[in-house]
Amino acid sequence: MVDFLKHIDFSKEVKENPVLRDHIAKVAKELSVQHKDDDNYKQPVNDNDLSNIVVLAGLPRIPQDKVDKLQGFFKGKILPGLELPEPTIEFDIRNNEMVGTALLTFADQDTAKNAALKLNGFAFDKNHTLSACTNEDFDEMINLNETYAPPKYLSRADLQEWLKDSRSREQLLVRAQNRYYLQWFDHVTKTESIAFKSNFEEFGEVNRFDWSKSGSYLITFHDAGFGLWGGNTFEKLNFYPHPEVQQVEFSPDETYALSFNGTVNDAPNSENYIVWRVATAGKLRTFKATPSEAWGSYKWSFDSKYLASCGNDLLNIYELPTMSRIIDPQTQKRAPLKVQNIQNLEWKPNKNVLCVAAYKPQASKGEGSGKIYIIEVPSRNILKWKTITWEFSDCSIHWETAGNKVVLVLKKLLKNKKFSTVIQVGDIKHNTVTVEEHEFVDAKVVNVDDSGRKIAVLSVDPSNRDAPAGLYGYNIEIFKTDEEVRGKYLQKIGDLTDKYASHVLWSPNGNFFAIVNTDKLSAKIGTLEFGFIKANTLEIIKATKFNYMNYAAWDASGRHLVSASSKGAYTIWTAFGEAVIKDTFNEITQVQWRNKPKLLLPAEVEATLNAKLKEYSKKFEEDDDRILNEDKYKKEEIRKKNLSDFVGFLGQKRKAWTDAKEERVKLLGFDEDHLQNTVQEEIIEAEEPITTKK
Repeated sequence: MVDFLKHIDFSKEVKENPVLRDHIAKVAKELSVQHKDDDNYKQPVNDNDLSNIVVLAGLPRIPQDKVDKLQGFFKGKILPGLELPEPTIEFDIRNNEMVGTALLTFADQDTAKNAALKLNGFAFDKNHTLSACTNEDFDEMINLNETYAPPKYLSRADLQEWLKDSRSREQLLVRAQNRYYLQWFDHVTKTESIAFKSNFEEFGEVNRFDWSKSGSYLITFHDAGFGLWGGNTFEKLNFYPHPEVQQVEFSPDETYALSFNGTVNDAPNSENYIVWRVATAGKLRTFKATPSEAWGSYKWSFDSKYLASCGNDLLNIYELPTMSRIIDPQTQKRAPLKVQNIQNLEWKPNKNVLCVAAYKPQASKGEGSGKIYIIEVPSRNILKWKTITWEFSDCSIHWETAGNKVVLVLKKLLKNKKFSTVIQVGDIKHNTVTVEEHEFVDAKVVNVDDSGRKIAVLSVDPSNRDAPAGLYGYNIEIFKTDEEVRGKYLQKIGDLTDKYASHVLWSPNGNFFAIVNTDKLSAKIGTLEFGFIKANTLEIIKATKFNYMNYAAWDASGRHLVSASSKGAYTIWTAFGEAVIKDTFNEITQVQWRNKPKLLLPAEVEATLNAKLKEYSKKFEEDDDRILNEDKYKKEEIRKKNLSDFVGFLGQKRKAWTDAKEERVKLLGFDEDHLQNTVQEEIIEAEEPITTKK
């Protein structure tokens, strides 16, 4: 049955008159029941793209017979002077007079956007100044609400006030039965305290929540769009209309955001991708998604200067805030890069360099191998990667934190439609790339930590290749990439055998890890194991059995892990496997740590901190001991205060005694401090028998 409510956008009408919501839902349901040919129903898609049109105003009003002359002047003088290509021009003519406005149709949206920027405010002559905007901007202005509501703004200091917590505590948000409980978790006292609770429904019913990149904003997802909340009391900030929104990704500095509501098949009547300026809640640009496109094809650069996307054999790189494609240095035109079969991309974490993977997702033997590119932006220079001579149908990209290496995990096509896993480590130095390659025939899961320096490979034991999934444990190999030994970077640390796990979770601190099982079989075989890497050796610290777990995540510090079950319980564990908090709610739907900003320290600063770790640790241990033994320290403080008060009292009396000395001498006739000069001591010893009655 077709749900007509999903295919028609009534968000504007409902927002203006909320009473209509129930009526519209009722009528849509009735229409859905009446519709007999549900299986053959296809929602028509409007393919008329008007994003390449510029609305131009401010031209001189002239008779119709002079329009050709004006057009010749505009195309021959104005456009070349602004370095703009020639568009199709349609002048607004009424009653044999051109009324000063026109529509300019360019080849694509980028060119139109660039033209609008250059033409807007241009002095046509002494008496006429042009005004220009894209057709999208014009529609947005026409549809503005007559009642202006300025966007809510909070300063960066207000948004990140929670980071100044004196105990550096973490925050955990729990959603249970449509109520949200934001909790402080103290890693020393192992206690929780409610910081805030709400239902966050001012923008409508909440479907789910998420945090922004650095945790400054709480994102709530609604049918009509997403809302932002911030500050110590989580003030309602702005609403961003995007019907059926599914995902939101903030730029690293949280200045911009990208929202996605599915492919063109899922949401045919709205823009699929929208780029927003967060502070003003204004759209910068919109995109349609192809039927096969998935979330993750758009990526922000580390400095929020660029947004790159891949698809349709093209690599598009847009500049912020104009959202125009970058200029090709050779042609001086704003054009995409042609990369056949491009599927995935990732930005270098500290420089505007892209690693791009191009391959056929459903590759068959003999169709040709894929390619890897390292592309510098904006120059478009390409660093040569080792030629891959075999077919692969998947590639994940993981940059090392310092950007010196990049780890690729590729799915290599073998004979008989079987696959193996290949890990390539690329070392990038002085504009050259050295690639090291390792193949794992039985690998099923590969987990790379956020720093790109630790890798866990979960493989099936050859003897269990034909056994049903879930009835055997994985063998886990742990590698590191941060040390070169005999020209090789992928160094094996150790092995773990027969582990019932879905994946390995790496702690953000890099040395701790957890072996977790979050699949459906975890109810039958539930274990959670905590491990540690020290001096190139592996150690399983603790293994714990549990009934069921479908979510697990480390906090931002890497000191604690939360495991949760939709059945209504979550547990907070230390990195050493100690369960410190176990809380129970009815119908838990989400549990999520609050994000924190990532501070990428230079290697030399990090080395200095590690060298002085004992010095810092001593101070922190004293602070922790003071909190854990609060009563003891309170008694000590009282004793010190009493001693201080007593010493002060003695000092006051001694001063009073000293000040009255002269008066005492006059009254006594001598100075008691020098009695040895005026007094003679004589000791007389005598014996006197004492008798007692019997």
